[in-house]
Amino acid sequence: MSFHAILWAMKQDLPPMTKHVLMVIASHAHPKTNRCFPRVRTIALEASLHPRTIHRHNRVLERAGLIEIENQYDGNQRRANNYRLNCPPDPLAKPTDTQDITPTDNRAVDKKNHYSNHNNRARQEAENALAGMLGPDGWEILATYSEVVPLLVGKFLRGTLQQSDLIDLRSRFALGGGDQ
Repeated sequence: MSFHAILWAMKQDLPPMTKHVLMVIASHAHPKTNRCFPRVRTIALEASLHPRTIHRHNRVLERAGLIEIENQYDGNQRRANNYRLNCPPDPLAKPTDTQDITPTDNRAVDKKNHYSNHNNRARQEAENALAGMLGPDGWEILATYSEVVPLLVGKFLRGTLQQSDLIDLRSRFALGGGDQ
């Protein structure tokens, strides 16, 4: 997940549903390459929209120059699209060891470890919930203090997250002037 890409998506001047689709796509983006490979069905599920609606918004985003979509095929079988967000790379992203990031089936990131798939999804859902609990600047707060996100996600998943944890983070953000 790339908080940088999500913040970039939030700042785009788009109709609300198109922006929502862009934010869902951005939530899958790799921090260094701005590439991702979610299935349309996955985007539709996460955006609570019909897959045909996703196709329509994808065309709008592509025409606006915000994303590039490369359709993937394995013989005659269609695979997940290859999306590239046209946002600047995250200057704080750590360099990757691998130059090429290859698409994976989002439903089976690790087919041998079913538990890790559920664990990754639970973490992503927890981050979404935390951003909502932090208010309108939730994603920006999480991006600014990304070092504490794993701790907060762990507390959230264990059910030990306190309101004071969120108040402390919001206060740090407000004292820091928001953008750092």
